[in-house]
Amino acid sequence: MSTPVLEAKGLRQTYVVQGGLFGKRKRLHALREASFTLEAGSSLAIVGESGCGKTTLARILTMIEPPADGSLCIRGIDIATSTSSQLRELRTQIQMVFQDPKNSLNPRRRVGAILEEPLVINTKLSKAERAEKIASMLEQVGMDAGLADRFPHMLSGGQRQRVAIARALMLNPAILVADEPVSALDISVQAQILNLLAELQQRFQLSMLFISHDLSVVKHIADEILVMYLGRIVETGKAADILARPKHPYTGVLIASTPVADPARAREKREAGLAGEPPSPLSPPPGCSFHRRCPLASERCRGEIPRLRRVDASSRLVACHHAD
Repeated sequence: MSTPVLEAKGLRQTYVVQGGLFGKRKRLHALREASFTLEAGSSLAIVGESGCGKTTLARILTMIEPPADGSLCIRGIDIATSTSSQLRELRTQIQMVFQDPKNSLNPRRRVGAILEEPLVINTKLSKAERAEKIASMLEQVGMDAGLADRFPHMLSGGQRQRVAIARALMLNPAILVADEPVSALDISVQAQILNLLAELQQRFQLSMLFISHDLSVVKHIADEILVMYLGRIVETGKAADILARPKHPYTGVLIASTPVADPARAREKREAGLAGEPPSPLSPPPGCSFHRRCPLASERCRGEIPRLRRVDASSRLVACHHAD
């Protein structure tokens, strides 16, 4: 059996925040016991409502911030015990595409300089070799090489996101983390960027972590899905299995509330939507964190936290007392 390109075990993240204007400082548990693997060449979608811990997990996986607890191995190397030179190499192997390219690209630098920066910092390529690499990468993401002389504000939203993708690929990473990469774009452009990511994944043999709240987007790109709620993984498995037969009530509601163009079906989906807002991570409910919004909640759900367990013959894991 091959070693996963990425393996996370029991990842936790806690922040200390101010509890109101004059309140005491509180501990916010943004991520709780996240464990999963990413196989080489596959794509894993991480989905859930805003505030569920998706972006916190992405920041840990890309080593922007360390976890409070747990372990993370990239290409078989544990980042907690790796040397400084190993960490530098690992950071080039996992790159991130952020949600809003308008904010993630330096507005004062030309596109060519933005793409050149990771090469200047991490490689010994000559200026001519860097220019050749920039022109080639712009073409790979469907842009004219002449656009290297433009500033980000001179490009459309879709073009800016293509530049952001090109920048993430400049160092030939093994893993690409895409954090809501199409949510800031027009609907007409979203499909183009999704198709581009799928093409680049095949061309460069990338492993991809795709973070989104929209299952209508995820179904086109994910091999596996990991569903999060209030910092915990509640369901994970093959995308086809989860989308066809969700086992966790929260996953079922996410699928049912996916937007559709048919007005009659849209009305049905609105009626099937979740009631209320997610509880605050500063004061999560006891037991299952979803029980206050769940139609299947029982007394056991209110007092006992469900653990991820296998509920059928597939590789799917579900954290629900009533998944059977």
